[in-house]
Amino acid sequence: MDPLMFPPWLRDCIETRFYDERCEKHARKYKIIYCGTCRGSLVCEICWKDSTEHHGHDYLQVYIASWRTSISIGDISQFCDASNIQLYKINSKKVVYLNPNTKGREEKKDGTPKCLNCQRKLIESHYRFCSIACKVTSVFYVLYT
Repeated sequence: MDPLMFPPWLRDCIETRFYDERCEKHARKYKIIYCGTCRGSLVCEICWKDSTEHHGHDYLQVYIASWRTSISIGDISQFCDASNIQLYKINSKKVVYLNPNTKGREEKKDGTPKCLNCQRKLIESHYRFCSIACKVTSVFYVLYT
């Protein structure tokens, strides 16, 4: 897989606000599945399973991990090269964060590894990015500047 290629809908997915809207049919469920083929259609997991409308479409299901929106590394790896993005293990599932942490950046200059895009602290030094959004932004910057 080309490390510089991302599906055209991934940037829209990154900008989507998940966990803001509950399903109209299933009031206890949030709309957590992003349909890439429909470019922005959000549905809950029950509606997704029951739907024939989205059969065969590209999609990503998001999760909440440490109060942040995340995606299973197995799911995102189907659509793009997710190497060099900090991995986290949540309930035995390996995930990557969709967006950078909203907390302020730490200004320590102690050799702590930092995200190449947003300069936020990374847990392990062999990673280069803290989130999918940071990797996508960095790749687009390199390609189009």
